[in-house]
Amino acid sequence: MTRIALTILWALHFLPRHLLSLFGQLIGLLFFLLSSERRRVVKTNLKLCFPTLTPQQIRTLTTNHFMALGRAIADCSIAWWSSSAAIKKLARIRGKEMLDQALTEGPV
Repeated sequence: MTRIALTILWALHFLPRHLLSLFGQLIGLLFFLLSSERRRVVKTNLKLCFPTLTPQQIRTLTTNHFMALGRAIADCSIAWWSSSAAIKKLARIRGKEMLDQALTEGPV
């Protein structure tokens, strides 16, 4: 099972970014449908953390959680198998001058 999952993830890293994201959402929805115990835990945690939310809001957040989880898993395929150059093309750095300044100044 692990080899199959890793092979699928390896194949995913060749997809264009928008298709990878879509496929990740589908993986998340599959987890949502197949994992009733995990779904129950997520709903319970959300109810405890956000007692003012309606049942519909809890359902929406739960579904969104699983879709985000699926996208994160799919994104791992890029991190694990794409080249550094390909990964750098995906990143946007804002405030680089602040990072450079902090690195120049050293630890506080």
